[in-house]
Amino acid sequence: MTIKVHHLRPAPGAKTAKTRVGRGEGSKGKTAGRGTKGSKARKNISAAFEGGQMPIHMRLPKLKGFKNKFKVVFQVVNLDRLAELFPNGGEIGPVELVEAGAVRKGQPVKVLGTGDLGGVALQVSAHAFQRVGQGEDHRRRWLGHRAVRQRYPWRPLSCPRLGGRHGLPGQCAPGNIGFGLCSRAHLPGPGAGC
Repeated sequence: MTIKVHHLRPAPGAKTAKTRVGRGEGSKGKTAGRGTKGSKARKNISAAFEGGQMPIHMRLPKLKGFKNKFKVVFQVVNLDRLAELFPNGGEIGPVELVEAGAVRKGQPVKVLGTGDLGGVALQVSAHAFQRVGQGEDHRRRWLGHRAVRQRYPWRPLSCPRLGGRHGLPGQCAPGNIGFGLCSRAHLPGPGAGC
């Protein structure tokens, strides 16, 4: 008899039915041969498990402290930068610094004591000045330059469309100082508003 393709069969015992665990009673029934509880009875181990060594999420230090939501971020300008931008001297403030491109609009400005004015007579107005510029060092740097330590108040802009209670719609209360809270607010100054 000639052997043909349809005569081919697997060897006896080579093909066994797939064991469907977790069905019915017996060793492959309720617990499916995995025993009772424990890590080997689960599907897989935790992704954070590293074989018993101290895992990375426990080796790393915890982040301490907090984020101050009332922090004020200043735009800083140094003395040498002021002398470079305003060689003719005069009265300068946040508005003039914005026009000169030294700072951005709508943010508080702080003057630092780095550098020297080089004989330029300036009358500077800003929201804050560096503390190291006080005392003898302060007098030496600002002597003959008519420096005015004028600080604007920290009152926020009161705008009706932002929850304010004063003024007409689209206007801000006179005398209040804006820090970019209003879409049309400019740099703070006496009587600033939208």
